[in-house]
Amino acid sequence: MGRTIAGDSRKNRELELARLAARKRRKIRKAITTSIITVVGIALALWIIISIVSLIQNNEEADLANETLVPTVDIIDENSGNNISIRVKEFVAKIERDFSDLDLSVDKVILPLQKAREVDVYLIDRNEYFKMSLDRGSATQAEDADRMMRYLDENSVKASYVDLRIEGKAYYK
Repeated sequence: MGRTIAGDSRKNRELELARLAARKRRKIRKAITTSIITVVGIALALWIIISIVSLIQNNEEADLANETLVPTVDIIDENSGNNISIRVKEFVAKIERDFSDLDLSVDKVILPLQKAREVDVYLIDRNEYFKMSLDRGSATQAEDADRMMRYLDENSVKASYVDLRIEGKAYYK
């Protein structure tokens, strides 16, 4: 036949090695493809989850922004106009909410004569009142008032009012 045993096994061996190399390349390609698909799937799932969470948060923020706050305490306008703006009413409602978070109750609010951005807040069971500014946040002023009340009580100081209009400073008289 003209064939030798060594030549035949050598050809078979080369074919077998080529098949093994091709199988190894297919396994590597399959592993890489599977890894890429897995990573893309995870990234897509994370993107969808983050989008849903941010959509929910945006809807909640929009609901809070659309919520109109209405004060429940008396607002006394000393300018005798009794034309109280929506901004003032919302500020008073926020102050009420912020003080109630601190377990304090607002008795009444006075808009002083000739003072455009000042609000005087009277609390139940307190002798002093608090001068607040419409330009500062209601929550920070409520916290400042709470700190001042604790300071006045600890030092047994009887004040007639506490001025909280300037950020970082409080003045009592």
